[in-house]
Amino acid sequence: MGRLSEEEFVELYSDAHQRLWTLAAAITGDQNTAEDIVQESAITALKKLDQFAEGTSFIAWMSQIVRFTALNFLKSARRRRESGLSVHSEAESEPRNSQSRDRSANLAVTLSGELVEGQSEFDDEVAAAIGSLDPERRACLLLRTVHQLGYDEISEIVGVPEGTAMSHVHRARTSMRKQLQTDPSGDESRELSS
Repeated sequence: MGRLSEEEFVELYSDAHQRLWTLAAAITGDQNTAEDIVQESAITALKKLDQFAEGTSFIAWMSQIVRFTALNFLKSARRRRESGLSVHSEAESEPRNSQSRDRSANLAVTLSGELVEGQSEFDDEVAAAIGSLDPERRACLLLRTVHQLGYDEISEIVGVPEGTAMSHVHRARTSMRKQLQTDPSGDESRELSS
């Protein structure tokens, strides 16, 4: 059984980067922090290449590292806030406020988290609805909607059973539909694609 080489790691990591970034952003609610988390996770993974079991899923292995890194980041930020230490990152100081939710919702626009060409802003109500979702549900929804992954792939990345991934996507869409029933002008609700 051979060890995963650094060259193989780089190739697999490059292929998985956008999905890993989406997962980190869904957990933290901040796209800038997500990139830092994915990079930190890559460094951690490189140090643990001997722990990658040949023949297993690289994306599942990396996703677990990204999840743990993101959750540790949030715990650390929470401890700093509770202890009264100054916090430098917007994501650390405001992980659950509407600004962070709006930023995290922008992730659903393109694979790289950018606005579609010619679009000057993302709908604030949709952004808030996405941001209000539980991070695991948000991750499932974004991976399904943005990356158009199958539930088996989402299951592997998020680390939940396939049925749970399907349920998370369904419940996320249901929650968003309820929040978007009518906009301020009274128009009918927007539909989320399947």
